Amino acid sequence: MRIKSSLARFLATALLVAAAGTAGATNLIVGVVSAGAPASFGGFAPAGSFVDIFVFSLPATSSTGYSVINFAPTGFSGSLNTAFSSLTLISDPDGVLASADDTVISHSNGINANTLSFTASSLPAGNYYLQVTGFASGTFGGLYTGAVGASVATPVPEPESYAMLLAGLGLIGGAALRRRSRRA
Repeated sequence: MRIKSSLARFLATALLVAAAGTAGATNLIVGVVSAGAPASFGGFAPAGSFVDIFVFSLPATSSTGYSVINFAPTGFSGSLNTAFSSLTLISDPDGVLASADDTVISHSNGINANTLSFTASSLPAGNYYLQVTGFASGTFGGLYTGAVGASVATPVPEPESYAMLLAGLGLIGGAALRRRSRRA
């Protein structure tokens, strides 16, 4: 019992120290998101409203997916809870946050949502960021986790490509027959 109480106090102290260091908007670097390898991220918000920004870059992709979900662990005195109000994808061509060239690509809105997600198609390679807004209502604030996933479309050959392939195979077959007839 004593260990449980000490662990709870330690966790509460750690969360309060983290809250003091992360008050206001938080900007975190997610890095380069590769096709087929989703990048995950997480956030802690002190009790109250929050705006967090997660910066990343994409290679040329055909489709991307974005999601955030409330992470509310149990088993200690106190609570952690996050309610989302929006998840917004913003293009950042020059790599400078909130500059004049930033453009909203897509977003998902909610009212006290436990999770938010959306997909975006045909995004060019470049710099982007996700803006997560919400309200942390737990006694220790709120925790959440999220992911960015990308996929690259496999090009489908055009009919002309198949025609060229068949013509090439025909020429190779004809050359092989001519060789065989010369040897005989």
